[in-house]
Amino acid sequence: MHVVGVLPADSEIHAQSYLVPLVTELIQLWTHGVNVRQTPLSPSGRLVRAALVPVICDMPAGRKIIGFVGHRATRACPYCDCVKGDFKTVGIDGDNFVRRTRAEWIQRAKDWLGAASHPDRERLKKEHGIMWSELLNLPYWDPTQYFVVDGMHNLLLGLIQHHVRAVWGIRDASKKATIPRTKKRVKKARLGVRPTNDTSTATSPASHESAVSSRNAIPAAGAPRASQQASAESTGPPRGRTSYLLKGEDLSKIRDIIDQISTPSWLGRVARNFGDPSHGTPKADEWRTAGTVQIPLALTLLWSGTPKQSELDWFMELAEAVNIATKEVTSEDRRTQYMHHIRRYLRGLISRGFQLLPNHHASLHVGEFFPGFGPMRGWWGFPIERKIGLLQNINTNNRLGAL
Repeated sequence: MHVVGVLPADSEIHAQSYLVPLVTELIQLWTHGVNVRQTPLSPSGRLVRAALVPVICDMPAGRKIIGFVGHRATRACPYCDCVKGDFKTVGIDGDNFVRRTRAEWIQRAKDWLGAASHPDRERLKKEHGIMWSELLNLPYWDPTQYFVVDGMHNLLLGLIQHHVRAVWGIRDASKKATIPRTKKRVKKARLGVRPTNDTSTATSPASHESAVSSRNAIPAAGAPRASQQASAESTGPPRGRTSYLLKGEDLSKIRDIIDQISTPSWLGRVARNFGDPSHGTPKADEWRTAGTVQIPLALTLLWSGTPKQSELDWFMELAEAVNIATKEVTSEDRRTQYMHHIRRYLRGLISRGFQLLPNHHASLHVGEFFPGFGPMRGWWGFPIERKIGLLQNINTNNRLGAL
């Protein structure tokens, strides 16, 4: 993997300015190409052309890149023309999506770009969810086909984590402050405090209070990356759904069984204290192992043939959908199987009174990318996240954009 550049976290408009030089070069590579003087297979040189096809990232970042509203907006889906109120019906019982098209998208984006005022832009954004993206200058690029639903974020950090957190009520470690984390926050806050002998710049008590307040927003060093966390909206337990919460004794039994499971060396293990705040926040690979291997095995031993059988069958629909989606080989038959299981799982959420979130709806679009891009392992976010982790471990002076 070659890292071309890193964009600072910023608003949609500012993110687009960083795409301008990239798109300029991509247009050159597509229309005229680049003459390479010599290659091992072409000693006399050859013409090389290139194109940008998939945009692979989590939903918040991807929406900024393609020019689409956030997941909390009414028009929450970039793939089909629906609103949040339609999530319980669109795609649940069949392929009744009203899919967006490239031509319609470009027209909506041009309307937004050419709006006479900011209120007009806000109105168009609310009506259609679409804004301008520099990627639309690429003559071939289709936001409805090339912005993939990343399975790492959607299925592992999204659906599996949501079931564990919201349905079973196993809380996130981030909800409980720890001493080491607090110390890191204090240390990081101190980095921004610089002593000075200049009394002319003394600040008022109110200014100090404002500064301290802003320090509270600094994330803890070593905390999981934002892209490795589910959104707060996706993890809150629904009110009045206590009948599905896992009791402490059940969780202890699950941990005991998981601890006794022998797994191959290439399969990551789940911590013995999985689900306990002291364990920390699990990464995507832990959610995959837990949600598709170890928890299904443990629940089969605990719930099979008991009054909990229906809950076991329901969770197995999710586990099977994720297993099929993340296989090394895919096909039209497997895409059909995936859609069968994910729809049954989502219908289970609806029948039990849970609200479908944008992540749930997006999972219905995952299968659309199998025919064009092949197995998910070729376009999920794991390699990108590993590179982000390496970059974040580089020592810096915490001054973004400056030496």
